[in-house]
Amino acid sequence: MFIITFVAKVLKSFLEIGIEYAGLGRFYTATGLTGLSRVGTSILLSVVFLIVGVVFYKVDLEKVMSRLKHRYSTEKPTIE
Repeated sequence: MFIITFVAKVLKSFLEIGIEYAGLGRFYTATGLTGLSRVGTSILLSVVFLIVGVVFYKVDLEKVMSRLKHRYSTEKPTIE
């Protein structure tokens, strides 16, 4: 089972890297108009995703979802 899991994760990584490379290539041509180099684009995206990751880590998504469900629930609160 370990071998199957290992091979699956390696294949998944190769697939993700290929998709990211293709996507970054297109993104680079779009940001090339702004004067950013490939290295600059990579650094900028790394910083952006790092910030997004820290924000998702710090935010308690369970509490946020609970508040949203409570706010937008279709049931009317009953007063006793």
